Amino acid sequence: MDTEIVLHEDDNLRIVKRVVLGRFVLSFHGPITFQARRPFQESVTKLRAEGCRSLILHLTEVPFVDSVALALITITWRTWTEAGLMVVIAQPSPYVKELLTLANITKFVSSFASLQEAISSIKMGDPLTK
Repeated sequence: MDTEIVLHEDDNLRIVKRVVLGRFVLSFHGPITFQARRPFQESVTKLRAEGCRSLILHLTEVPFVDSVALALITITWRTWTEAGLMVVIAQPSPYVKELLTLANITKFVSSFASLQEAISSIKMGDPLTK
């Protein structure tokens, strides 16, 4: 059964942690911009502290990202992969997908058309918690 916990909510952005088929998913609802940098970082840091080893950034409800968001995704991917952890993107909105491609982020961060594809990309033997 999926569990859902709201990690952040304000007038612009809602961040929800879900566990889907044993995989940690951060679902973002609203634009990820400079103003959202702290909630983004705090949410990612919280999951890592909980022992998360593989993270899916679910971006289907994100209409817009700015350069800060692109940097946050890149930094998250880099720091997690340097620690032997995994970060993937699931179902970015068309506009966000285009920006991720133009910024060449999809050359190093795997992006999947659906949440199910992203979940399936993470090996079953790769535990997400300690």
